[in-house]
Amino acid sequence: MSDVGCIIVYDADADADADADADEIVEWFAEQAAKSAREQATRALEYVAAGEPDKAYHQFALTWEEALELDREHDGTAWKSFS
Repeated sequence: MSDVGCIIVYDADADADADADADEIVEWFAEQAAKSAREQATRALEYVAAGEPDKAYHQFALTWEEALELDREHDGTAWKSFS
């Protein structure tokens, strides 16, 4: 990474590392994004497992039964294999 001089990143929810170089700051942001993605995925799976997929995916979520019914209504063939 190019020389960007002194950089300070402040996060009220995390310990600050004032001696971080640019590559370490990039890694810190990547770790924060990964943590957030894991939390979102966990939450979505918990909703689906609890039979509430609409809470995870809103209007685009269907139960298995709803998806098969929609397939049947639109002259699909998947419903025949799973009904």
